Amino acid sequence: MEEDLGVPVPDQRALPPKRKASAPSAAEEAAPKRQHGKESRKRRKLEAAEAKTIASETGIPTEYQTDLDAAVVEDLVRACRADPRFARSYTGPLLCETPPPKTWCNTARINNGPMRLFGLDCEMVECENDTKTLARVSLVERVKGKAKPVVLLDEYVKVNDVVVDYKTTVSGIEEQHLASATLTMQ
Repeated sequence: MEEDLGVPVPDQRALPPKRKASAPSAAEEAAPKRQHGKESRKRRKLEAAEAKTIASETGIPTEYQTDLDAAVVEDLVRACRADPRFARSYTGPLLCETPPPKTWCNTARINNGPMRLFGLDCEMVECENDTKTLARVSLVERVKGKAKPVVLLDEYVKVNDVVVDYKTTVSGIEEQHLASATLTMQ
């Protein structure tokens, strides 16, 4: 399946099941080991500079505007909802491993009052036993009439595994952020 931008999006149902880690190959053994400290900081700075260069060449921004006029944001939301793929992708039952609890209820849709927009973002790190481990969760609300979104939640999540890649150039997460995390998945 491909999105409009021409970027292939894998069908999650078609992915093979995860395999248990096997012994490293000869090529993996010969590869340089991940370094921390001064070399790691230099590498991250080089990656960030490279990302900015790519952004300037491609026109893809590295920083995003957060002070959009509320009317512009509402127009963007309406345009998104009008897309025929919206209902298929963003409404309907949640795809959970377990059914919702009996206390779960559906509520009537309320169309009066200003539009409330929420943004939920999760940042992942790569660990020894999981390539996508939750490391940060942020929730913001766009309040009509306010210039900037209101941050409702912005927490680092305690990771109970050995992190092998913080994905700092994408996530902004560094080792010290997770060292002080208290929020857990339990």
